[in-house]
Amino acid sequence: MRTAAIVVAYRSESTLRACLDALASSGVDEVVVWDNSPDLPAGDVLDGTMTDVVRVATDGTNRGFGAGVNRAAALVPDADAVVLVNPDCIVDREAVRALVDGVRDPRTGVVGVRAVSPSGEPLVSGGARPSLVKETLASLGLDRLVPRRLRQRILATGVVGGGSRELGLSMQAGPPIELDWVSGCCLAVRREVFDAVGGFDEDYFLYFEDVDLCLRVRDLGFRVMLLRDVEVLHFESTSTGPAGKSTHYRRGYGTYLDRHASRLAASAARLVGVAR
Repeated sequence: MRTAAIVVAYRSESTLRACLDALASSGVDEVVVWDNSPDLPAGDVLDGTMTDVVRVATDGTNRGFGAGVNRAAALVPDADAVVLVNPDCIVDREAVRALVDGVRDPRTGVVGVRAVSPSGEPLVSGGARPSLVKETLASLGLDRLVPRRLRQRILATGVVGGGSRELGLSMQAGPPIELDWVSGCCLAVRREVFDAVGGFDEDYFLYFEDVDLCLRVRDLGFRVMLLRDVEVLHFESTSTGPAGKSTHYRRGYGTYLDRHASRLAASAARLVGVAR
């Protein structure tokens, strides 16, 4: 199975080189870096090296993450599997092999892996359909009042509701599980499935485009799986910053609600300031 990795970069110089060094030795056939940066081209980070494995492309316009992936994917039409890797994510050969093996299964369209922070703390790597309750609590910062490891255990019990159990399970090591979505920080999608759903919805600029893609893959009858026994390192949000993340997150959630929720839910989310 010919495999191409896609990295969408935006002012990612602090982590991009480490990401590409790992990908270049991971066994993928090609790496395409789509550069959304207006002032620091990814090519400057590469400094002319690894050109036999990695190539950089751009159209000079930042249309967002999903649009970048779509344009990079068009450059590798012969790839049977596409592995998406954030520039602040470090993968190894084992992770890539597991991802590609996962999408070989004709029942499966998308496969993700469990992400951990540099300190070893587990990160949310997938879940059920987003709920207004969970997003409201997160927007108020109430979830940050609980230590992350304790939060993980609470979520996994399901007592909070709103799909919390799936979020908690995505942070725990264990056997593979089927979820509604997996994180776009590191996932594989079989090319025929990616093409069948039309790639990413470019109305999303950043955040929730991975949720949307996975839900549309599930609507076609394919599974979305999370491999909880495979870890990748994720530095998280190195190119957005807290303020930018909040703005993009609310806009992404608003687009998600317009696509997948009722008008009442979308209106309620915007009324309380969770979505834009």
